[in-house]
Amino acid sequence: MKLLKITIALIFLNGLWANAQTTINIGTTAETPVVRYYYLPEAEAYYDANDKTYIYLKNGKWGHWKNLPPGQAKKVRWIKLSDYRGDTPYVDIERHKVLYVKPKTVVVATKSNTVAVKSSGKVKAKRVHVTKK
Repeated sequence: MKLLKITIALIFLNGLWANAQTTINIGTTAETPVVRYYYLPEAEAYYDANDKTYIYLKNGKWGHWKNLPPGQAKKVRWIKLSDYRGDTPYVDIERHKVLYVKPKTVVVATKSNTVAVKSSGKVKAKRVHVTKK
């Protein structure tokens, strides 16, 4: 009888221990900084992640729009502005222009009908047909 009580007690206690749960939180924590603004140097614009709008200068005034101006949406870099806290990131536009310079493309004609195109530090050579007028 004593063995039966011990067995039942062990089964009961084992059931309590089996209910232990482990949770894993994947995502941002309280220590992870949340980025609100992104700078788009090629468009000279910002993206507000909270409002899901683009901020850019139009007719001399900064405003929030759902889309970038036509032709600006292609090949833009998105740079996180993790050091900015506020509602008007464009007050730092001059500093951002210096920090995040737009890549430049330079075309140089060389001998033997070759054109060297340098863009963002990469040089690509392309053979072209040159006609004289």
